[in-house]
Amino acid sequence: MMSIAASGGAYCVCVLTLLESEPSEGSGQTFGEGIEQIELAFSELAAVQSFHPHQGTAVLILSELRSGSFDDYALFRGKWEDIAARLQHSDVSCALGISGLTDDLHLLRAKYNEAADSLQYIKFHVHQNIIFADDTIHLNSSPMPDSALEPVLQAVRQTELSGHIPQAVERLLAVACSYRAESATIALARLAFELSRTAELNADVQQSGFLDNYQRIWQIQSYDKLLHWIVDSCNTALERIASMSAVQTKSIAVEAICYIRDHYDDSRLSLNALADKLSLSPAYLSRLIADEVNCSFPDFVNLLRLEQAQMLLVTELSLDIREIAEKVGYNSSTYFTTQFKKRFGVTPSKWRMNHILQKQESS
Repeated sequence: MMSIAASGGAYCVCVLTLLESEPSEGSGQTFGEGIEQIELAFSELAAVQSFHPHQGTAVLILSELRSGSFDDYALFRGKWEDIAARLQHSDVSCALGISGLTDDLHLLRAKYNEAADSLQYIKFHVHQNIIFADDTIHLNSSPMPDSALEPVLQAVRQTELSGHIPQAVERLLAVACSYRAESATIALARLAFELSRTAELNADVQQSGFLDNYQRIWQIQSYDKLLHWIVDSCNTALERIASMSAVQTKSIAVEAICYIRDHYDDSRLSLNALADKLSLSPAYLSRLIADEVNCSFPDFVNLLRLEQAQMLLVTELSLDIREIAEKVGYNSSTYFTTQFKKRFGVTPSKWRMNHILQKQESS
């Protein structure tokens, strides 16, 4: 420890790690080259000591050669970013976590933890292999809102959006970048838990699933692995939903049809409102209805309204056309008349008159 910050100046800690589950052939060479690049880049500014606590990880302590060597923070930071850029073009994926600067030797362990903890943020950043602890200090430590997860869940639950799952996950990770690693990991574990509940439609999903997901995400090191893991979780849920039995699907359709039959006379009835009530996407609900009754939602509602109007025209002679239109769910008597004539070939007034005349003739 005596050789650290021997000049009385500042020092920092860097943790260099492989972003691979198993070190591959050539990774040791890349590691060595990375350390050499750091030593060369800082040769005029710092003394570099390196340690290898375990396979796939190197810890480097950079101490100012002269007090004030690191005063130009832009230069200090630029050198690290240049090293990271060169490492990105190597055959082996590596990442760098850089602690803040200090001249207090008693903070050595704390600075190591800073650098190591910084690596937790690599997984949230696309095409980034270096994190400065100084950049994580002011990140949002509050919980990520459920609204950040919703686009991914919607892309899974609404089959017509399933092609957008990768993009939805990418946008979610972009949001996660602005949060502390703990908050982001909790949010992603919640997402994975919700996906497992979506996938296991009739199963009891234990709370331990959340903890398992949290630990799994915490152990993931790279952006690509995290992205693929979440997308795979989405696809698993999507496949389970797609495999719902025809009986379940028909049950939903029957429920929708029954609701329409009971509420067709409500002028507020709409596809979107019914979809919200049934927790379905409008497009998916529209397809279920069309498959069940062989016509679209608007056509089916119009049919029910017009058939009821047809009956009221001949049984409720005291009601005028406007009142009948309102009674069956139309806000406009003009629109009602147009739809009635389009379906039956005559206006409502003409239909009523024809019925009265036929009744008189038969009597």
